[in-house]
Amino acid sequence: MVSKLDRSTKVTLCVLALVSGTAVSYWGYQAWKVQSLARHEATLRRACEQAMKRENWDELEANATAWLDLDNSNGFAWLFLGEAAQRKGDFERAAVCLGSLDESDPKCLPALLELVEMYLGKFNRPLDAVKTCQRIIAIDPNVTKAHQRLTFFYAMTLQRREMIRTIRRTIELSAAEPEAYAYLLLASSLRFSNGYQVNTHWLASDPQNEHFQVARAIFLAKGAHTDQAPGTDDETAGTNPGEHRLIHECREKFPVNVEILAFFLASEVEAGNVENVENLLATAPENAELDSRFWRFKGWYHAATNQLVEAENAYRESLKWDPYDWRSRHQLAGVLRRRQETAEVDTLTNLALEGKQLETELLALPNTAEISVGLARRIAALAERLGDTPVAASIRASIDEGP
Repeated sequence: MVSKLDRSTKVTLCVLALVSGTAVSYWGYQAWKVQSLARHEATLRRACEQAMKRENWDELEANATAWLDLDNSNGFAWLFLGEAAQRKGDFERAAVCLGSLDESDPKCLPALLELVEMYLGKFNRPLDAVKTCQRIIAIDPNVTKAHQRLTFFYAMTLQRREMIRTIRRTIELSAAEPEAYAYLLLASSLRFSNGYQVNTHWLASDPQNEHFQVARAIFLAKGAHTDQAPGTDDETAGTNPGEHRLIHECREKFPVNVEILAFFLASEVEAGNVENVENLLATAPENAELDSRFWRFKGWYHAATNQLVEAENAYRESLKWDPYDWRSRHQLAGVLRRRQETAEVDTLTNLALEGKQLETELLALPNTAEISVGLARRIAALAERLGDTPVAASIRASIDEGP
């Protein structure tokens, strides 16, 4: 006779066997499913690669879309789909694809950097390029290219404060490229031979943008090349290098824009029009006090009206905001001579001359990335003499001289 205990044991063993068999079946199914998915994805990847070779963008789009239906986080699938979209002229979708890679994916940052270049170029969405650079830096602050492109954008649109802030941050992170030092030295005298063209291109993406309008007008008025025939009709008239129609229009639209005011102040200072300089300074907005050029113009006005103490104070304030403004340093030396306080004059004069020479050489370069080692060493030496130790140390570290 079978005891109750024996029957219970048999039931338990049967249950355990059933559970074990079910578990084996489940995990076996899962393993098969993973292998099947991997085979399917491998097939789709080969199909995408073959479509790329044949330049069949519809087929590439179809295969990449099918791949993403299987695995929406696959970076390769997003890149293939983005390539198909770009080749078909759907730049909006291409941008979405490049921006959709998971931030933990090693391909994410290269994709975002490619997107930055597209936004600045063929997509013509420069403000989205700025946002993408900021996203890259949030993911990895040491991505040099993102800082570089931000610096370029702010320099090209004459947003000097943002440019300097970006450069200083880049130097703190030891992620500065050679042109960063050039832009820092040239902050008060930014010039680009293609500044008119680039801002004209960007303006098409946002016709009301103040920065693009103002930078375009200033580069044109300063004689930037336009690479076009002289204007002969109403639409193109006034867009020849050196003409001022656009900048006068900007002056009407943006009466307190610091770049417009600085342009006209510089013109009046050069012409020696003391009264006009006084009137323009009176219209300067509060944020002009954060710009070395306005303190320099103020110093010139006080010097022209024999207010030498006020002139000295203004020039010294200018140099606090931009120690590389050699014009302020040169003019300060002149004021000190007039006051017969000559202790600093030789030092100020020598620093101003070196700053002027470096500016001349930097502006003569085909592009600011082509700074020679010798020129970089001279910039570092000037920075050291001016007390800008972070810049000097950063340059020397970049050319393996040590801090």
